[in-house]
This record gives sequence, structure tokens and C-alpha cells, in this order.
Amino acid sequence: MTGPELERRIRLTGMSFAQFAKLANVNDHTLYQYRRELLRPPVAVTAHLQTVLEALERARLAELLDMYPSQEETQNASRSG
Repeated sequence: MTGPELERRIRLTGMSFAQFAKLANVNDHTLYQYRRELLRPPVAVTAHLQTVLEALERARLAELLDMYPSQEETQNASRSG
């Protein structure tokens, strides 16, 4: 994964890069270095940042799925209604 892809995927979760960096436990100096380096293709994203991003994406997906009834709940509601 490249830096621009990381930035795009972070934005899709609704977080800023700074919020993501705090979640990933990245200090301000390191954050500045990451941003400077990540914007220079084709620098690859560190495994730690990719792992944190994937966990965040799974958490956001779970939140979205919780907002909608399951297919089974929908079918049961239509049968009883």
C-alpha cells in the first residue's frame, strides 16, 4: 500500500490523518515524517500503520452493519407483518 492509498482509505473511515496517527500511537514528530515520506511515491506504508488502518476499517464496517437489521430480522418482520 502506498502513502496516497493510505490517506484515501483513512479519509473513507471519516478520520483525519492526525486522528488516525493518534489511534496508531504515532507522535507528532513521527507523524510529520510519515506524511512527508508517504507523499513521495512509491514509499510503502509500514506494516504497523497498515494493521491499524485495517482494524479501523473493520470497526467502521461493524458499526455500519449494526445500523441495519440482518436479513433474517427483515424476513421475520415481513412474515409477522
